Amino acid sequence: MKKRQENPLTTVRALRIKREWTQRRIADELEISQAAYSWLERGRPGVDISKHLEALSLIFEIEIDEILMPYEQFVRERRSVVVEQVEPGQDLTAMHKQEPVEQELVQV
Repeated sequence: MKKRQENPLTTVRALRIKREWTQRRIADELEISQAAYSWLERGRPGVDISKHLEALSLIFEIEIDEILMPYEQFVRERRSVVVEQVEPGQDLTAMHKQEPVEQELVQV
């Protein structure tokens, strides 16, 4: 039986779902197709995530090493996750340059 490969982007997927963002939305920010983003998020063999790590860290406002850690570890280290309320179509990569938006604390 073939051993299943560990998905390196469990934290990114979990944060995207918690924020109710679509794969299309993140794919547009990364300037890739939704299908390519899906493969990236699922950790498909042969997909190079290294060129997207910096952009993902800006979009989700987390460190690159946090992107690569399992979500359960991320939660333990953070104890809670801040979920930003953003407007549809808002440029996610520019969020770090703006004034803080209204935030809701979500216990995970």
